[in-house]
Amino acid sequence: MPSSYTQGIVDGRERSGKEYLIRYAKGLAALNHMSGKPMGAYPEFQKLDVQIYHDNIKHLEDELFEVTHLGEWGLNSRWKEANLDEQLNFNKQAREDVDLRNRYDKVIKEVEAWEPTTDRLKKMKEDAIEHLKYVREYDCRPVNWRETESNLYKPIHYATPEDWQKATIESLNKQIAFNKEKLAEEIKRTHANNLFISDLISSLEGAQ
Repeated sequence: MPSSYTQGIVDGRERSGKEYLIRYAKGLAALNHMSGKPMGAYPEFQKLDVQIYHDNIKHLEDELFEVTHLGEWGLNSRWKEANLDEQLNFNKQAREDVDLRNRYDKVIKEVEAWEPTTDRLKKMKEDAIEHLKYVREYDCRPVNWRETESNLYKPIHYATPEDWQKATIESLNKQIAFNKEKLAEEIKRTHANNLFISDLISSLEGAQ
């Protein structure tokens, strides 16, 4: 059975080792940027696309400067806003969690009502219900979480404006460092890929 790399040989479109090597190279990570092009397309250099990292870093650094230089009024305002947002997000997640558990319960009830006709199907039903219940408990907080596990499920409220400021600065610095790391990795990866592609193109020039 031909692969996507050898199909050209089978249908007679490719008759040389060079043509096969070009197709085969498309499966290598260095040519992932050509995934939308025909398998026989000649290797092309990868364009460096890191604008998203530069934009992220600029936005985060602007936010860091603003948070670091907040006055008393601005700091108190941002602190209250952050606590309110945390509470609203927590309430939203709690509602979504209830809805998700209800969807699981509906499916479980309907599977439980199914009446299989063979032992093998009965075993499948048991396993299917067991799986649903297992995943439900993983995806959803306990029904009585407010009484039994309230400490695990609660919004992040900052006790003072200074606590919020400190946590926010730490978070922004981590995000900036992460984006700078990814930026460097992308530059290094693109350079390595293009070096490989350059060597590939040079080598293909002498191939038959």
